[in-house]
Amino acid sequence: MIEGIIPILSLLVLFFLVLTVVVWIGNSIRLYISRSLSLRQSNTASVESPFEKKATTKEHRTCPFCKEEIKSYAVKCKHCNSFLNTKSRNAMASMIAKICPYCQFSIKQDSEAVQCQGCEMPHHKECWEDNDGCTTFGCNETTFKVPAENRL
Repeated sequence: MIEGIIPILSLLVLFFLVLTVVVWIGNSIRLYISRSLSLRQSNTASVESPFEKKATTKEHRTCPFCKEEIKSYAVKCKHCNSFLNTKSRNAMASMIAKICPYCQFSIKQDSEAVQCQGCEMPHHKECWEDNDGCTTFGCNETTFKVPAENRL
């Protein structure tokens, strides 16, 4: 009697296993198609993000560095990459005479310097590019800020 039930149970387990694989493949195809359709729609029609910050008063203003039109709430100009607040503009002044953690030489006025986006440690731009990111121990940041004085 048990010998007759074992093949039936194994066939039942095999059936559910095949059914699971077929459903998984179907869901993968459906997800791929829906993502490709949503990408096409986003390329053709501009969809506003609900997280995008809206200007409450004036929509645009002029960048004081390149004189291009920018959003009124912008912190950094998208045309010349200049930081628009005084704290960021004074960043280069605070970086002068500090020591680059990569080469251990001081950052001079005429040298091209960048500042880590994560830990705000100043580096020579060449040292940053040589290391592919921040050289401070424990900081894995790969993006940097360029002080406004470096871009003028």
